[in-house]
Amino acid sequence: MPDPDGKGVTLLVGNDGGAYAQHTTGTGIATQAGWGDGLQGTGTGILHTLLPYQASMAKDGTVYAGLQDNGELKITPDGTQYEVYGGDGFDSAVDPDNSKTAYEEYTNGAMSVTTDGGSTWTSINPNLTASLFATPFVMDPPTPSTC
Repeated sequence: MPDPDGKGVTLLVGNDGGAYAQHTTGTGIATQAGWGDGLQGTGTGILHTLLPYQASMAKDGTVYAGLQDNGELKITPDGTQYEVYGGDGFDSAVDPDNSKTAYEEYTNGAMSVTTDGGSTWTSINPNLTASLFATPFVMDPPTPSTC
């Protein structure tokens, strides 16, 4: 159906990963490949949205956070953000005195540790008898190697 003003239609949708838009002319048809920048015309890129479950900060200002459907987030002291582990992210912990050592929980209690700031991760899955989809954990701050 043609748009009343003749300029077309813009459909804006959002999810936990961002906002996306698709514009069609009055006679155009929306396509799977047509999705783009949710802030069209602003020059700022896609509007990213993040849903952190929990965040943990080291003394140097480095933050790690588990993000729903968006993995493990690392924010450096200068504000730069990185996804350092994929998938679902839940609880996180970081050694307060050494931000290169951090822990993340994936789903059903699966855990990993990094000692190089998130470049590589090693599985440290605990032996659980009844895990939850999001299984909380805590780190003992005086003994950062104990979760």
